[in-house]
Amino acid sequence: MSYSTGKHIEKSRGKAMKMLVIEKKPVGVVADRFGVNRTTIWRWYQKWLVQNNHIELENPVRRKYLGVSAYKYKLCKWDIHSLSAAPKSPHTLSEDLVQLVLDVRDQLIKPINSLNTILEAEQYFGFKFKMVQSDNGLEFSNYFSDRLEKRGIKIRHTRLGRPNDNAHIERFNRTLQEECTGNYYLESESLKKMDDKILSYIDFYNYHRVHLSISYRTPSQMLQRL
Repeated sequence: MSYSTGKHIEKSRGKAMKMLVIEKKPVGVVADRFGVNRTTIWRWYQKWLVQNNHIELENPVRRKYLGVSAYKYKLCKWDIHSLSAAPKSPHTLSEDLVQLVLDVRDQLIKPINSLNTILEAEQYFGFKFKMVQSDNGLEFSNYFSDRLEKRGIKIRHTRLGRPNDNAHIERFNRTLQEECTGNYYLESESLKKMDDKILSYIDFYNYHRVHLSISYRTPSQMLQRL
């Protein structure tokens, strides 16, 4: 993303992040307040996460309704600093250019893959989807939303900083890591082997693994009751 120089814009970004993170204002509200696009606020938020990744904001012992402690927020760096304007070697690609290429690649490839996944799932289950819920990743961009809407499928995005909006998926990801993949990817394990392992586990999860939350039934058994 393009950054303006000067301390005032850096402090403005910091104020935007406080409004988003502490006050829990929606992305659209923050974007309107600071006169930028929603995607710009999202990129600022990603940069804010990176520069504060050494701070453990979530405390598993603390009651969730209390939220993040004020002390943890005081430790955070809020101003989003501008990228260096120092001249680069003519033989070296700038970070901006490399990031632009990666962003364009993601914008072209990921939405197509995500769209195909939804359409394949719809065909597999044999009924039409009325709504799809997703997070705010690049794979769920306007391309993805527009083509779903043309097929009569509404899309609902989760809110930033509200993990409960996607609680069931987050819980499934945790189960997948604990019971199948582990928390780290091993370079010695081929992607083909990892794919086969995940597909095998998903079959087990849906057709053989009983779930306490649905009265010791499998998801397949619950689906047949609908």
